[in-house]
Amino acid sequence: MTKVTLRTFWNGQPWNVNRRVKATVKRARKYGLVPTSTTNGAHSRGSWHYIVPGRNTAGAAVDLGFEADDLRRLGQAERTERLSRFQRAEYARARRYGFRGYLELIGPVNGLVILGGRPAGLAEGTALEQAHDDHVHVARP
Repeated sequence: MTKVTLRTFWNGQPWNVNRRVKATVKRARKYGLVPTSTTNGAHSRGSWHYIVPGRNTAGAAVDLGFEADDLRRLGQAERTERLSRFQRAEYARARRYGFRGYLELIGPVNGLVILGGRPAGLAEGTALEQAHDDHVHVARP
């Protein structure tokens, strides 16, 4: 049997992220999710994805979604269900720890969101909500 390492889970994305983000990626794999962006890609200004000098961000965020084969193979309902199950599990985990260790959690479940390290909700149709309907964004210090 081949040993599967965490590096296998990175879907071609840079893995220069902190240990909490690496642990999140490992948990996401159980839901069939892979990183679709870490310290690369286009994100909003001040995003936790970027490594900002003078700010302790050191790869603090990951977007989780699907490999290309899963995007072709799975229907929209199945993809949304997998994302939602993972988001629910991460939110429950964050709540168990008093939301310590979580900066942001945003995905298709608008009522289970963390912003600024605190529970929040997103109104349907807002730009931030719509930008996260097809993936789960997690930022961890």
